[in-house]
Amino acid sequence: MSFVHLHVHSHFSLLNSTIQIDKYVEAIKKMGMETAALTDHGNLFGAVQFLETALSKPKPKDKYQFTIRPIFGAVINLATADGSDYHHLVLLAKTEQGYKNLRSLISDSCLARSAGAAPIVPMRSLESLAQDLIALSGCLGGEVPNALLRQNKQQAKEAATRLATLFGPDNFYLELQHNNLVEQALVNRELIELAKSTGIPLVATSNAHYLEPKDAAGHAVLVTIDLRRNLKPEQLRNMPDPGFHLATPQEMKAAFAHVPEAISNTVKIAESIDGITLKTNRNVHHFPIFETPPNTNTSDYLRTLAKEGLAKRLEKGGNPDVYNTRLESELDIIINLGFDAYYLIVWDFINWARNNGVPVGPGRGSGAGSLVAYALGITDIDPIKYDLLFERFLNPERVNPPDFDIDFCVEGRDRVIEYVREKYGADKVAQIITLGTIKAKLAIRDTARVLGIPLPVADHIAKLIPNAPDITLERAWAEEPRLPKIIGESSDNRLLWDISLQLEGLGRQPGKHAAGVVIADLPIDQYAPMYTNDDGSVVTQYSMKDLDAVGLIKFDFLGLMALTIIENTLKAVRKVNPDFDLETIPLDDKKTYELICDGMTGGIFQLETTGITGLNLRLKPDSVEDLTAAIALYRPGPLKSGMDTEFIAVKSGQKEASYTLEGLEPILKDTYGTILYQEQIMLIAQQLAGFSLGRADLLRRAMGKKDAKTLEEQRVPFMEGMKANGHDQKASHELFEKMAFFAEYGFNKSHSAAYAIIGYRMAYLKAHYPAEFLSAILTANSGNDNKIKRFIGEARRMNIQVFPPDVNLSSLKFTIQETKDGTRGVRFGLAGVKGIGDGAVESIVTARKDGPFKDITDFLARIDSRKINKRVVEALIRCGALDSFGHTRAAMDTHLDAMLAAANTLRADLGSGQMGLFDSEPTSFGPPHVPEWPMSELLEHELAVTGYYISGHPMDGYHCQFGEGKVMEIGALTHSKNGDQITIAGIVTDADVRTTKRNTGQFAFLNIEDATGMVRCFIHPSVIDQWLAIGRLKTPILVRGQVEIENEGDEPRILVESLNRLDSVLPSLCKALHLNVDLDTFKLEQTDEVVKILAASPGHSNVLFKMHKPGVGVMTVQPRLEEHWVKIDDQMLARLRQVLGDGNVEVR
Repeated sequence: MSFVHLHVHSHFSLLNSTIQIDKYVEAIKKMGMETAALTDHGNLFGAVQFLETALSKPKPKDKYQFTIRPIFGAVINLATADGSDYHHLVLLAKTEQGYKNLRSLISDSCLARSAGAAPIVPMRSLESLAQDLIALSGCLGGEVPNALLRQNKQQAKEAATRLATLFGPDNFYLELQHNNLVEQALVNRELIELAKSTGIPLVATSNAHYLEPKDAAGHAVLVTIDLRRNLKPEQLRNMPDPGFHLATPQEMKAAFAHVPEAISNTVKIAESIDGITLKTNRNVHHFPIFETPPNTNTSDYLRTLAKEGLAKRLEKGGNPDVYNTRLESELDIIINLGFDAYYLIVWDFINWARNNGVPVGPGRGSGAGSLVAYALGITDIDPIKYDLLFERFLNPERVNPPDFDIDFCVEGRDRVIEYVREKYGADKVAQIITLGTIKAKLAIRDTARVLGIPLPVADHIAKLIPNAPDITLERAWAEEPRLPKIIGESSDNRLLWDISLQLEGLGRQPGKHAAGVVIADLPIDQYAPMYTNDDGSVVTQYSMKDLDAVGLIKFDFLGLMALTIIENTLKAVRKVNPDFDLETIPLDDKKTYELICDGMTGGIFQLETTGITGLNLRLKPDSVEDLTAAIALYRPGPLKSGMDTEFIAVKSGQKEASYTLEGLEPILKDTYGTILYQEQIMLIAQQLAGFSLGRADLLRRAMGKKDAKTLEEQRVPFMEGMKANGHDQKASHELFEKMAFFAEYGFNKSHSAAYAIIGYRMAYLKAHYPAEFLSAILTANSGNDNKIKRFIGEARRMNIQVFPPDVNLSSLKFTIQETKDGTRGVRFGLAGVKGIGDGAVESIVTARKDGPFKDITDFLARIDSRKINKRVVEALIRCGALDSFGHTRAAMDTHLDAMLAAANTLRADLGSGQMGLFDSEPTSFGPPHVPEWPMSELLEHELAVTGYYISGHPMDGYHCQFGEGKVMEIGALTHSKNGDQITIAGIVTDADVRTTKRNTGQFAFLNIEDATGMVRCFIHPSVIDQWLAIGRLKTPILVRGQVEIENEGDEPRILVESLNRLDSVLPSLCKALHLNVDLDTFKLEQTDEVVKILAASPGHSNVLFKMHKPGVGVMTVQPRLEEHWVKIDDQMLARLRQVLGDGNVEVR
C-alpha cells in the first residue's frame, strides 16, 4: 500500500459529487488499494452505507477478491473566531471515540443550522471534541489555504499553528491537492514552504468529486442544477477538466514526486487509525424500556393482553381451538426472538390513540398477518379469516426485526408521536431522514433545463421512459425502441442522455420519512447523528435501512387522509344515524359494488386512480376478496404480464380455472387459479411440499429476488416433498417454475387486504351517505382547487346539490345541508370565500349564537366591522352567502353603501341606548329591487370570490344535448387509460402560452373544465395556431386528443391533436329533435303551440320536421339558423308529446 485516498466526496455531498458509494468502493478495489476514506460536506449521511459496502463479501465472479477498510470523516465548516465566516476543515476519526466526537460535531452543527444555511461548527465545540480526530487543512476554502491564496502568509501560519496545537502531534496536516486549478498550484507551493517553517507535516489528496476525468461534464451540470443556472451544450463540450477525479496512486505519486512524504503520510495516517471506527451490530436492538405492571415482565404481560384481547374478538365468532393454538404459537416465536417489548410499545401507543379519539387504520403491510396483533388491537383484520400468514411478517427461520406500519388519521398523527415523546423522553424519539434522489425522468428534466434543451423535446424524451417505479435509463433504453431514435436525432440529445446517465441515482435533497420514527433507550444522538431539514423538522442522518445497523428500530406512524375523511364522514352520519357502526357493515353490499363498478370511485382510498378505476370497470368486483385482488393486480408487473386479463377471463366465466395438482384449488380459488399473492407461494410449499411456513417464506424470498443459486438449493427439497406427498413429478416441476414466474409479481396479501377493507368502507359510505362523504372529502381537499372542482363535479354527477355559503348556515368548512324535499346536499364553508380569514368567520359564527340573522340590516349591524369590512361583505354577496335574506345579489351589490350606512346608524342607536322600552323592532333597510344578474355574470362573480362555479356552470346545457358517445365528460376521464383517444368539451379557464427556448415556435398549457371537472391540456407547437385563432379565456371549445397519465396516481392530462370553438361544431355533436307531422290532420293552432314550445327552450340542438303527406311521401325540413336551435329537456319533450302525440317526438 503506497497511497491512501483521505479526501473523497460521495453524492451525499448533495449536488456536489457524482460518486456513488458502491462505484467508489469498486474503483478503490480496482486500483489495488486496501483502505480509503469518505469525507462528505457537513454530514454523515453515507457512513453506514460506506461501511457495509466496503466490508461486503466479494461476489463469486468479483474480479477483486478483497474488501477495503473504511475510514470515516467529513468536511466541516469551521467558524472563524468572530463567527462572521467559516472555512472548510477535513476531519478523520482516529478511534471509535473519535467517530463519536465527529458524530457530535456534525450532529450539533446540523441541529443548529437555519433553513438554507450550511451547518457551522463553532471553534469552542471543536476545541472540546478534537480528541482522537485527525485534521487536514482542506481545499482552497480552508482557513490556511485561503489565507495563502490571499497572500497573507502570517495569517496562514497563525491558523496552521493554532490547529496543530489543538489536534496535537501528527494529528494535523497541511493538505496538498492534485487538480488542474492554477490557484491550487500556487497554494501548494506555499503550503510546502509553510511546512518547512513550522514542521507541520504534509499530506496529499485528490479531493475527488467524480470518479474519472470523463465524468467532469456530469459534475459541472450537477453543480449548475444546484446554482439554478444554465450551461450551453457547446460550453460543456469545450469545458476544461478541473481535475477533481479520483486519481490513481500512480497519478498522485507523479504529481507530488518532489514531496514524497506527502504521499507516504497518507499511509501513515491510515495506519494510525484504530481499525474500523464506526461500530454496528444488526443483532442488537435498543428498544426503550417498557414499564409493565408490578411483579410482571414484558413476556408475561404480552401473553396476558393477547389472551384477553382474543377472548373479546372470539365473542363475535370463530373456532377457539384454532385461534388459541395459533396465538400460542405466535407468542412463543415473538418472545423467543425478543420482540415482546416491541409488540407492547406498539400496542401502547395505538391503545392511547384509540382512547384519545385518534382514528387508527385496520392494518397495513405484512403485520396484518399476526393474530397477536389482531388480539391486541394493533390490527383490525382477522388473519385466519383472510388466510394471512404470521411467518410473512416474522420468520423464525430468518430473523428480521418486525415492522408494523400503522395508519393514523392525519389530524391526530402528530398527537400520537407527541405522546410517545412524553412517555419515553423527547431526546429518545426522532423521525428519520429520506434522501430524494435523481430518478430517471428527473435526470432528463434537470439536465435538459441546465442545457437549454427545448421543453417539448425534453418532455417527449421523459415521457418515453416507462412509468415503472424502479425504472432506470438503461432499462428504458432497452425496453422503449423510440428512445434510441430520438436520442440519435441530434448531438444535443445525445449529450442530454449521456449526462443524465451520470446524474441518475444521485442524491438531490434531504427530506423526512413520511412515517418512520425511532424510539430508543438512550438519546438518539448517541447512536446516530441528527439533522435539521429546511422545514425545521429534526431527523436522523442515517436512513431507515441504515438505522437498523446501529440497533435503532423503526416504528411507522403514517398519516392517512382516508382515515380523516372516514372519521369526518362518520361524525356527519351519526347525526342522522347515531347507532351506525362502520365495523359491522355487510361486506357484500350490492349498492357499494355497483358504485365501484360504475367507476364512481373519486376520493376512495386505493380505488380512485384512473388506472384502477378502469381495471374495476372490467373486473366488476363483488367481494372484498375481489377488491383485494384488484389492488394486487394493479401494479406494473402483473399488468405487463397479462395477469389481469387472465384473472378477469376466469372470473367472468369466459375461461375455466386450471388446477393442475390436487390441493391447489383451496389455495387459489379466491384468485381464480392465478398465483397472485406471496402468501399463496408459501401455502403451496407448505401444504403440497411439506415445508414449514418459515422455510416457505425463504423460498418465497428467493423466488421474488430471482436468486438462482438459492432457488436451485430449494428446488431439491421442494421436489422431494412433492414426491413424498404423492404428487406427479412432471406436474410438480411445472408448478415450481410457475411459482417462480409469478413470485416476481406476487403481492403481499396482508397489505392488499388491509387496503381493500379501507377502500370498501369508504365506498360503502359514499354509496349510502354520499352527501356526508362528499362534504368530508371536500373539506379534506380545501385549498386544492383542482380536487375541489373535481369533487363538485362528482357531486353533480351523483345528483348531490352543492349550495353556496350562507351566513346563517355555513361553518368554517363544508357541511351537510338538508333540503326541503328531505334530500341532503353539501354547503360551502365560509372559509371558501376569498379574503375572509378565520377571524372573520369566527366573528360571524359567534354573532350567530345570539340567534340567526333576521335580514341584511340585522346581519350588518351585528357583525364585527373591524373584521368584516365592505370588501368582505361584497364577497359574501357575490358568492351567495346572503341569498337567504330574500334580495337579489344584484340589488345588494348595487345598494351596498346604503345598507352599510343604515346598519351603522342602527349599531350606533343600539350602542347609545336610544332604543326605548316602547320602541318597535329596529328598522330594517331592504334594498330596492334590482333584477338578478344574468346567470353567466352571476357565475363569474362566484368564480371570482370562491374560485369555483357553485350555482351552475357555463357548460350546463351542453352535455345533455351531445349525441351518445360523442363527447366525454371531463369527470369521466378517470375511466380512461394512458393513450386513449378522447373528445371533451369545456371552457378554457387558464392559458399559458410559451416560446420554445430556441425560439422555434410556441406551445401552450390550457386548463379546460366542464361541470364535472377540470383537465390540463398540452398544445404542441404543431397545434398552437388553432388555439391562437381562438385565444380567449372562458370560450367553450371542443378538444380532441390523447389521454396521458405519466405516473400512476397522476391526474390525466390531454395531448391535444385538434381544437375548435364549440359553437362551430355543435350541429355535428348534438342530438337532434325529430318531429313527425301528418299534414292531413295537423291543425294551425297546433303549429302555433309547437312554435311557442320550441321558442321557450333555446339551445344547441337542431330541429328536424318530417312532413308526412299521404300519397305524396315524406319531406324533411331543418331550420339552419342558430336562433332556431333548441335545448332538449324532459319538460319540453312532455309538452311536445301532448301536442303531437307520443310516437311523433323523437330524440336521436
